[in-house]
Amino acid sequence: RMLRANAKLAAGTGVPEDRIMLAENGVSVDLVAGKATIAGAVPVGKMFVDGLITGDVGESTLGERLILSSGFVAVTVVVQRGTGRVVAPPHLHSRGFSEDPKALEPAVQKVEAELESLAAENVTDPVRIAQAVRRTVGKWVGETYRRQPMIVPTVLEI
Repeated sequence: RMLRANAKLAAGTGVPEDRIMLAENGVSVDLVAGKATIAGAVPVGKMFVDGLITGDVGESTLGERLILSSGFVAVTVVVQRGTGRVVAPPHLHSRGFSEDPKALEPAVQKVEAELESLAAENVTDPVRIAQAVRRTVGKWVGETYRRQPMIVPTVLEI
C-alpha cells in the first residue's frame, strides 16, 4: 500500500509515470545514466535487533516480552505435604501494577479461599494447586486491572 501511495504522491508532484518504479523489499534497482532498471533481487526478511545483538531474537522471545509488558505476579503458597492444608498465608509479589502494597490483598484472600476449597476436596498434587492458583490470580487481575500478566505460582510442601 505504501509503495502505491508513494507512487501516487510522486505522480502528483509532476514525476512522469514512466519514471516511477515500484520495487518491493529486496529488489535491486540500478540507476545508470538517469534511468532506473530492475537488476535483480537479494534475499530479505525480518531482522530483529536487541541491544547490541542482531538476529538472535525470535518470535518466542518477542511473545514472552509482550506477556511481560502486561506485568508479572509471583505467588508463593506453603501447604502441608499429603493434606494440601495451608501452612502460611499466600505471598504475592508483583511488578507493573499499583505500588500500593495493599492492592493485592483481595487476590490473597481469593487464593486463600481457593486453597481451602482444594484442601476440602483432598487435592494434594502441587501441580494442580499451582494451576488453580494461577487461574484464580489471573481471573482476579483480569477483572480488576483488565490485564493478562505472567503469573508464576510456586507451591512449597512441608
